[in-house]
Amino acid sequence: MKTAFSLSSIIIILLLFGSCKDKNDDTSIKLDDIRPKAESRTQSKNDKELDSLKILLKSYENDSFNLRISKLQILKEPTFLSRFPNEENGIRSLTCNDTTIKLTHEFYLYKDSIQMKNAFFNWLDCNGKECKSIKLYDECKFEPTNLLVISSGNSIDIIRSDKEIKTIDWVSYVRLSRKNKELKFIIYQKKNQKAKWLEFKNYKLVQKLKK
Repeated sequence: MKTAFSLSSIIIILLLFGSCKDKNDDTSIKLDDIRPKAESRTQSKNDKELDSLKILLKSYENDSFNLRISKLQILKEPTFLSRFPNEENGIRSLTCNDTTIKLTHEFYLYKDSIQMKNAFFNWLDCNGKECKSIKLYDECKFEPTNLLVISSGNSIDIIRSDKEIKTIDWVSYVRLSRKNKELKFIIYQKKNQKAKWLEFKNYKLVQKLKK
């Protein structure tokens, strides 16, 4: 009886062990099946991001302006203007076909002109790292680099570069890419010079006359 009991016990233990082993093997296979699917989802997400970047890069090309942007990178960093209510904002690093020319392009889109003016005048009141106050139409040095600020009725675009900025092309870009075509403020400052306040008249940039 003891031998029979021992033999049957061994058989039962072996069956249980085999059953557990089969279950573990099944779990392992399922995890391996999930892993490629996860990688596929990641790849799909990357493809979407690349497509979005291609669309953005394409937005800088148009017969009406000649920006010649060849490379675009999204920068994720807070700015002074991003503190104020807006519908969308961002900052992009741009490289031109001539790779010696690099720019940064900040943009802020607003619900209406009230939001835009609130942000714009706060930016004047506390400009730069030193938070200096600048009066409207004051011809002073805003920053050490080349600077172009273009504000429509519901947007603010800021372009910075160590090289000269194509002002008229950027004005055309803003006019064609923003819902509100009316240009409220245009500031252009050459490197280490005082800024000039401009206006767009008869498809030309002319100096703003102080009232």
